Amino acid sequence: MSRLWINIGIGIAALALLIIVIPQLSSGEKKPLRELPYYRPVQQSAINNDAGGRHTIRAFSFTDQTGKTVTNADFKGKITLVNFFFATCEGVCPVMNRQMERVYNTYKNNSNVLFLSHTVNPENDSVPVLAAYGARFKADPVKWKFVTGNKAEIYQMARTSYLLSDSDGNGSQEDFMHSDQIGLIDGEGHIRGRYTGTDAADVDRLMIDLELLLNK
Repeated sequence: MSRLWINIGIGIAALALLIIVIPQLSSGEKKPLRELPYYRPVQQSAINNDAGGRHTIRAFSFTDQTGKTVTNADFKGKITLVNFFFATCEGVCPVMNRQMERVYNTYKNNSNVLFLSHTVNPENDSVPVLAAYGARFKADPVKWKFVTGNKAEIYQMARTSYLLSDSDGNGSQEDFMHSDQIGLIDGEGHIRGRYTGTDAADVDRLMIDLELLLNK
């Protein structure tokens, strides 16, 4: 009798699974296993809202390692990995960018994924310096941009737009910011994840979340 009930239970479970899965397969829908959160500043006054009421990365204009002007419009509709570094850093930055390189090598042929690294030392990280630094990671400038620009604007982007630094400051000459965080930005400019760039396991989590966005 117990064997019979076990078989009946297995049959019911299999039938329930078919009821759930078959409609999805027939409709061709891809449904993520979970939904990624939307990140926003703690202070309401710091939120840059779009029409949907979600925090959105504000407009920017920087210069990449080829001397080309880069704006937020270049990343519209693309999933972007974002971080902040400086070329002479010998501690956190090389480790973080090696992890970025690992993700880059996985998605470099995917046209929906881009990479954006900002120098926090624009006084010294000129276009030629960034070009040499990007070459260390075999970065295609079309796919992975290393950018420089106005220091105050870069620091404001890190602190109040991408939310990748909790430090205070106004980007003055005396101000200095350092972050080991990588941001995951969706095609609408919303922050969907933050990860420790020196932690391989956390970067593995980043790639899982990136897949969720790609399959959304």
